[in-house]
Amino acid sequence: MKKQITIFFCLLPIICARASASTAPALVPGSKIRISSQSDASLNSVAELDWLGEVQLPLCGQVRLGGLIIDDALRVLHSCLKKFYKQMPDVAVQEILPRQVLVKVGMRGETGKWARVAGQLSVHSLLSAEGISPEAGHIVRLLSPYGLDIVAPESDAEWSRPFPWRGGETVIVERNKAERGQESIDVLGEVRKPGKFGYSPAKTILDVIRDAQGPTPQALPDTVIVYRTLGGKRFETQWTDTRIRIEPGDVFLVPAQREGNLDKGLRWTVSLLSIVNTLFLIRLSDR
Repeated sequence: MKKQITIFFCLLPIICARASASTAPALVPGSKIRISSQSDASLNSVAELDWLGEVQLPLCGQVRLGGLIIDDALRVLHSCLKKFYKQMPDVAVQEILPRQVLVKVGMRGETGKWARVAGQLSVHSLLSAEGISPEAGHIVRLLSPYGLDIVAPESDAEWSRPFPWRGGETVIVERNKAERGQESIDVLGEVRKPGKFGYSPAKTILDVIRDAQGPTPQALPDTVIVYRTLGGKRFETQWTDTRIRIEPGDVFLVPAQREGNLDKGLRWTVSLLSIVNTLFLIRLSDR
């Protein structure tokens, strides 16, 4: 029994060290770190992680540290520096400024508010900190200016995971079904039934094209141009692109097929033959 107790107390520092390391915050884009060395002053520097989580380190060049805790970042630095030193200098890495970004949060139909987010806070934690409690049946949508668009029920595990905030994202909480006629989407161009269609947070572009009874034979295959009032955006995508969820007020334009040179030549040839034929018939009638 005494031997087991002795082993436990010997392992206790290792267990505590691992537990503290697992809870240590990871470096994220925008985090600032200080590298210091008493034996080699040329290594002393301050660096900031860019949007890819990479940073310029002395002698090592561009290195990816995003997602690593400080201890792991120090190991990466040691692994690089040992190529340049016969005897490894003492080096320390310290995070001096956890990154804070602005994120817009709110309920659908209400004026959102800007919140400051540091680290990789989960969406649920962010909503809770801002006094917003999604109810059962609510949909949470995360819109990002960097191309990411996540839509899932409020109970989805996605919202409890750490999220790598970049700044400028919008988190919207909304009902699963919007009131009929309150919010709509316009579909124009080469579709069989153009017009306004009801908005639902779970709908995709393909769902809306189906509501418009599909494209006409003259439509450009699998192409739609989206005009979005949010930020005045316009982008071209495919109907089957599930990354892009619809927004209230979106305008979808299904363009017509582009006429090639051969098509133009055939059309002008047919038109010219039609004119010649008409003139010939007029001459015959004069006789």
